[in-house]
Amino acid sequence: MWSRYNAELGHRKIDLFVYRRKEKKKMFNEYADIISVDDLMKMLHIGKTTAYTLVKEKRIQHVKVGRKYIIPQKVVIQFLEEMCHNKAQDN
Repeated sequence: MWSRYNAELGHRKIDLFVYRRKEKKKMFNEYADIISVDDLMKMLHIGKTTAYTLVKEKRIQHVKVGRKYIIPQKVVIQFLEEMCHNKAQDN
């Protein structure tokens, strides 16, 4: 998106055209910053077994508190970016 600005350079008036990028839409903005395994299942459209396998194999970083797994949302985004990057390298 181009924006036009008027500026003065000494005694001359000039028009500046500046390209501004649109803000990126944050992925998974409807979820909290800390998610559960149930949220992970919904975010990745995977089943319970696959979600727990990803967590237990430490492919998704987490903290275990009692019997619950606490997962930062940004870890899920990083996981997806790595998976896409690896897939692109394979092709």
